[in-house]
Amino acid sequence: EGRPAQQDAEELYNALSQSIQTALSEPSIIPATNWESILGIEMEETLKCSECDTEQVIRKTENVSKLVCNIQNSLVGGGSNIDHLGEGVRLGLEGQLEKHSDVLGRNAIWNKTQRIKKLPRYLCFHFMRFFWKSSEVSTNNPAGGQKCKIMRSVSYPNSFDAYEYCNEELQTALKLNREAEEKTFEEEMNRKRQKLEEGTDAAASS
Repeated sequence: EGRPAQQDAEELYNALSQSIQTALSEPSIIPATNWESILGIEMEETLKCSECDTEQVIRKTENVSKLVCNIQNSLVGGGSNIDHLGEGVRLGLEGQLEKHSDVLGRNAIWNKTQRIKKLPRYLCFHFMRFFWKSSEVSTNNPAGGQKCKIMRSVSYPNSFDAYEYCNEELQTALKLNREAEEKTFEEEMNRKRQKLEEGTDAAASS
C-alpha cells in the first residue's frame, strides 16, 4: 500500500543514510554538516594480480558509509575465530577476486586490499552475520542452499583505533596528532610524578 516494508538493521541504516545524505546535500552555513564529514568514509582500493608480477596494479577510490566486520572466517575450514571487532574489520579489508588479466590474456586471481583514505567524524560498523550456506539442489531446496546467520559473539571496544586500517598518507597525518598527544600525556605524568616526589620529600623532612 505504498508504506515502507519491514527492514533489518542494515537495510534500515542504508535507507536512513540515503535520506540524511539527500537532506544534507543543500548548502549550509554551519561548517562540517555534509554527509562525507559526518559518516562518509573514503576508501582506497588496490588490486594486484597474484599470478603475474608485470600486470599493472589497479588503484581506485570509493565512498562508503560503514566498515564491514567480517566474522564468516570462523566457519571456513582452517580459518581462525573472529573474537574482536578489529579482527573482523581487518579481514573485511582484504580478500581475493577473479578478474581478467591483460598480460595473461585470461582471468586470474587478484589480491584486493582496502585502506581508509579519509576518516569521518563518526564510524559505523556492519557485523556481517549472514552468509549463504550451499547445499545440493533438490525439490525442497531449488536454490541449492539457504541464508544462515552467524550467532557468534564478537567483542568491541568503547574506543576504536583506526590507525592501522588507514593508508600511508593518512597514517602520516594521524601520527603527528598521536605523537603530540603522547607528549602531552608524558608531560602530565611527569608533573604528577614530580608533585608526588615533592610531597614525599616534605613528609620525610617533617
